[in-house]
Amino acid sequence: MNDAERGRNMKTKHASGLLRAKNYLPWIIYISTVILVSLMQMSPRFFPVIMFARPVPLILFTICVGVLEGPAMGSVIGVVAGLLWDMHSTRVFGYHGLMLLVIGLAVGLLVQWLFRANFLSAMLLSVSGVVMYTLLDWLICYALFLHSETGSVLLRVYLPNALYTVCLAPIVYWCVLIVARFLRRQK
Repeated sequence: MNDAERGRNMKTKHASGLLRAKNYLPWIIYISTVILVSLMQMSPRFFPVIMFARPVPLILFTICVGVLEGPAMGSVIGVVAGLLWDMHSTRVFGYHGLMLLVIGLAVGLLVQWLFRANFLSAMLLSVSGVVMYTLLDWLICYALFLHSETGSVLLRVYLPNALYTVCLAPIVYWCVLIVARFLRRQK
């Protein structure tokens, strides 16, 4: 092998290494962002409490990533976001991870098969995803155990939290869209 061939092989190996590094860039950025969103959600004073309601931006972040990046990235971000949430939760470890995995996968597949990845479909999926998550969480944690204040908890805790979360949906969507556009330019 002469020097020219050796130089071409070195350039090819270097270029493939750069391509491999660019493939990991979206994963690193989205996982770093989900850690940041998790810290914002878990901090007691980051989001103001409005009439005893607190938002849950990890659900919205998972939905928006699923809309803009597809089912694979939506699923992984859902698992990571859910497990980070589980670390600070009183629920069984893995509960939020499983719920957000299903949401991220479902949203990604819906956008891949039925919807377009735009603002309107993201808002529709955000509202429906937050409402379904809220009602399922209420059903699993309160209604199945027949607590005495089941209806009151739904009306005074779960639905105000869901409404507050849905109000943040446009902000979360535009932030994820900026990150997605940045990553597409890097390819």
